[in-house]
Amino acid sequence: GGGAAPKAAAPAAASSGASAAGKAKDIAKKIGERIAANANLASEVGALIELRVKDPEAVFTVNLKSGPGGIQDGKADKPDVVLTVADSDLVALTSGGASLKSLYQHGKVRVDGDAKVVRKLAFLEKIG
Repeated sequence: GGGAAPKAAAPAAASSGASAAGKAKDIAKKIGERIAANANLASEVGALIELRVKDPEAVFTVNLKSGPGGIQDGKADKPDVVLTVADSDLVALTSGGASLKSLYQHGKVRVDGDAKVVRKLAFLEKIG
């Protein structure tokens, strides 16, 4: 029976590894879908946003400055604003559990750059 315990531990390690990956990648996909579904979003926001996610680390560029807009992995070249947020707080924001304003007021979102852009990012709330 000694061999059964390590086999049982392996799936637990695999599932904890999956949760350690965070939700940012899935959320980035949903942000991209929201941008694609709203043709006017880029012209309404008019900014290049770098979204830095912590715990675990991930970085995305949200282009709402030119063309139809979109999101991609990696840092932005000369972003108008950089938002830094923990993965769990990003989940709360996009699931409707918290507003961007509330997260900012409680020190859960850091804003570097043009803070006026943040007022135009309500589309991030309640994505999925």
